[in-house]
Amino acid sequence: MIQLIYMIAAFLIGVGGATQTAMLGFLAKERGPFEAAWISLLGTTAGLGALLLARSFRGEVVLPTPFHRTEVWIGTILLAVLLLVLSVRGIAPGFMIVGLFGLAFIVGAAILIPEIGVSGFVVTYTAGTLLASLFLDHSGAFGVDVRSVTLMRGLGVGLALLGVLLVRVEH
Repeated sequence: MIQLIYMIAAFLIGVGGATQTAMLGFLAKERGPFEAAWISLLGTTAGLGALLLARSFRGEVVLPTPFHRTEVWIGTILLAVLLLVLSVRGIAPGFMIVGLFGLAFIVGAAILIPEIGVSGFVVTYTAGTLLASLFLDHSGAFGVDVRSVTLMRGLGVGLALLGVLLVRVEH
């Protein structure tokens, strides 16, 4: 049962990966690809800073001096959020979360791979990414060009999902 929960988590991280990709496409159209990456990186930094701040309050950060101190993480978060707010001016503020999807991937991989293996994580993440990307393309979310779900595209995702099952059969 716990393995299923890990697989669902990896699948949901994949859905987030597809969402992040669509959001980055929008940001690239609005600002440029490097600027989109900058905005995403700032969101990831702020989110990771918040996680490490919470851990530092509990004395759980295992990094060398000065990174074990709460003041470092408070400063990191404040700087990242300030730069993020300045960077998204003129765009819907909801795009500030784009980097949190990348953070979910990084932290999720670190947590889940020891539990379900690299192949289990990657194929399940990929299945989530493929299914969500079909929906995002079909709906034109975040300004992407509409690409309808076709029989061939559906079959392709179906085969990928079959791959997930085949990779997991050995367990």
